Amino acid sequence: MFDGTIGSIIIAIVGALLAWFGKVRWDDRQYRMNHDRTLFDEFILLLPSSTGAVLHLKEHDFGSSYLYYLHNPLRKFQYEWNQPEKEFLNKAIERAMKTLLTINDEFLGKLGVAGVVKVLGEDLLMGIHDPNQVISIEHKQKRDQVVIDVNKLAYRWVEAHHEFVKLANGKLLASVSP
Repeated sequence: MFDGTIGSIIIAIVGALLAWFGKVRWDDRQYRMNHDRTLFDEFILLLPSSTGAVLHLKEHDFGSSYLYYLHNPLRKFQYEWNQPEKEFLNKAIERAMKTLLTINDEFLGKLGVAGVVKVLGEDLLMGIHDPNQVISIEHKQKRDQVVIDVNKLAYRWVEAHHEFVKLANGKLLASVSP
């Protein structure tokens, strides 16, 4: 049927097509990984694990006041990272990011409704209650419950942040080509 020349040509064409499809798939995979790595690097610059807002959420008892600006990265995260341009192409990483965004929104919402802002020199102090305010026992119990709820949300936020960082690091570092 086929002589050796035609068979060799067919094998060469099939081999070239397979190589081309492999390269296209590899290029797409590299683009996706580079996109996600770039986003992750930007995220870590905004919310590093061991400093700033993350450390504040990990260590602070929200029954006490704090400097308002400490949550600026959380607000920036909520406004800027809830956009299509900030979506990770890896579905597992994106799910973890959406979980963190949801908890962040819940945390900021709960804190915003319960919070009291006071001016201290050039800074703003934020707290769930004014320690100089006299309140009823019933109101104190409600306020104490809000403090408990906000502290739990802060803990959930830190846990979701750590899970996101571990997942993204694992997926993105595992994909680095040799």
